[in-house]
Amino acid sequence: MSKISRLLFFALLFIPFHSFANGGPDDGSIFYKSGDPHPLRITEVELISEKLEMTIDGDYTSVHVTYRLHNTANKSTGKIHYGFPIEYVYMDCCDTLLTDEYIHSIQFKYNNESLPITHSSVNPNANYIYKEEIEVYAENDENYYGKRYRKWFYTEFSIPSQDLITLEVEYIVKNNFEDWSTSKSFFPHYSSRQLFYDFSPASYWGKGIVKDFQVIIHASTPIEIVGLPFKQEKSKFTYSKIDFNLNTAPPLKISYDGSLLHFPNFVNSKKLKPKQIRSIKASSTQKAYPIENLIDGNINTAWVEGKTDSGINEFIEIELANNPKLAAIIIVNGYTKSEKTYYTNNRIKKLKVEIEFVENEHRNSFSEEIELEDIPYQLIDIKSFTPMASILFDSGDWGTETKRIKLTILDVYKGTTYDDTCISELFLLDYLHPEF
Repeated sequence: MSKISRLLFFALLFIPFHSFANGGPDDGSIFYKSGDPHPLRITEVELISEKLEMTIDGDYTSVHVTYRLHNTANKSTGKIHYGFPIEYVYMDCCDTLLTDEYIHSIQFKYNNESLPITHSSVNPNANYIYKEEIEVYAENDENYYGKRYRKWFYTEFSIPSQDLITLEVEYIVKNNFEDWSTSKSFFPHYSSRQLFYDFSPASYWGKGIVKDFQVIIHASTPIEIVGLPFKQEKSKFTYSKIDFNLNTAPPLKISYDGSLLHFPNFVNSKKLKPKQIRSIKASSTQKAYPIENLIDGNINTAWVEGKTDSGINEFIEIELANNPKLAAIIIVNGYTKSEKTYYTNNRIKKLKVEIEFVENEHRNSFSEEIELEDIPYQLIDIKSFTPMASILFDSGDWGTETKRIKLTILDVYKGTTYDDTCISELFLLDYLHPEF
């Protein structure tokens, strides 16, 4: 038995979502699923403990899983060939190739000592084994034009008789998503980010029962987890169980909203430069909350109208320099410094948007009355304001050479204490039309 090599498969399956829309992909990730080692049955090796720790950061997840394995036999296991394959779909339309952008920092450790990746080289993409497969469902889907590939990572180890060892696997993976844009909106569509983790392959150790099982997930943005009943404490999600049955364990499905991170980044990258704003003024203002607060890049400040009533028919007027191509207008409604300031003051319910622009060297105008949702308060900052943002104007995939913007308050959601109407931030976005 000790002379027999054993092959363990660390099964990873990554498949992208297909999006049918009026446009094409802007960005995306080919990864869909990750999982535990999938061994041939090794009854004499018991899985004493498994601790899986995942940290979600932007579009990526860092994975660190630690196994405590006990060889209960009176002889060594012999050499174990341990394989780590990654399956992914190559899309002929999009040149989606597996690179270090998608998975990197792969490490194996045995008793805290690094294990070599035996099939590696200086060029990380040179000597791995690829396996091409035609998807089964491609035969029945004339719109399908992808092929499945497989990339392997290998290492080796053995477990001495009656020994208790620690095996660790670490890697960073780009979560599955497909962002896209269309001609109907200036803004990209940010799809849900998803990661799947399958526990069942580890059931081939011993009888498939883990005596001490733990999963810890760290996430800086709100996430949804399907599969196990996690406990949440702020940004940390935990699950633990004694004698956890891997044979019947459901896979984890983790998903979260990609726009929470990327929408603010996109907006901040497209803002008009200060020199493009010739002037900004209001029909009235409170001295402590001047109109300049609207474009100061600080969510904790606000412009507040200066009338003794709710500020109905008060307006903001912006003159632009050199007729920049206006792509969109966004506001962060209300005084979002805190939950208290948000609810004790008025928020805008209805707003009139007027835009004066130049078309074929002639002045023209656009006017629309917009009713805004009274969004429940969330704590935000200048890098994470997506939940509190309201889009007032969207040019589509072209900009309009704009001279003047006027925003007029028509109705408000009443505050609980003060009759002052507030706006925390105003974003004017430049189309930045490329030169041909």
